[in-house]
Amino acid sequence: MHHLVMPRLTARAQLRRHAIKLRFWRQTESRVADLNCFRIPDETLFVLELEDGFGLANGFRIIFCEVPNPEPDGTICVLAVIRADDPLTTTTLEILRGRGRIARERLPADSHPEL
Repeated sequence: MHHLVMPRLTARAQLRRHAIKLRFWRQTESRVADLNCFRIPDETLFVLELEDGFGLANGFRIIFCEVPNPEPDGTICVLAVIRADDPLTTTTLEILRGRGRIARERLPADSHPEL
């Protein structure tokens, strides 16, 4: 989220506070606190929907994946933050899959021995 261009620092801080809610996320749940969450069909990627656009957009989507590891509940990797009205095209999905692979490879080798 460091590369997300937002004209107001407060908007970025609010977005980050929503992303932190992912620490309470479970794959079986369709909500995280007050936010909708869903799995992208046929993918290992998930979306957290923010209806608040912070005066910049109609809303945002936080795209993330989960990497299983010895931690109690795995590791959440935020892959992208996109506007809610941006479509998830095949090109976008391919980029997100690649980011997910990179995130898994960069975690310490002992954190995911089965991958």
